[in-house]
Amino acid sequence: MKNISISTSTAIECVDLHSPFLAALKRPALQGVSCTIRSGEFVTLLGLNGAGKSTLLRSLVGLVPVRKGQIRLNGVLVSPKTLRQSRQEVGILFQGGGLVPQLTALENVLCGFWGNDRLGKP
Repeated sequence: MKNISISTSTAIECVDLHSPFLAALKRPALQGVSCTIRSGEFVTLLGLNGAGKSTLLRSLVGLVPVRKGQIRLNGVLVSPKTLRQSRQEVGILFQGGGLVPQLTALENVLCGFWGNDRLGKP
């Protein structure tokens, strides 16, 4: 039997996140959200419309500012200075526009990977 090692390092850590006030909701989308996701974990975000699922994901790559709290990706604090590095650590595939219709879902996701000069192209 093979000995399999599973990494338990923290990949994403969010601590006490608060987003700006949203007039449409009459409240911030994120209010005191904290979570830890370890490397290799498969995580699903479930919630009603306006619960903050998309806001949380967008905040990971700086598309939504965080008014209060901290986000760390692989131990690095997400900030304006580290935003470029942070965006190389996280991939988001939006269900709306921005997809290349001729490509499969996997190929669309890999476009960001292939575009990273550090990793090279296939």
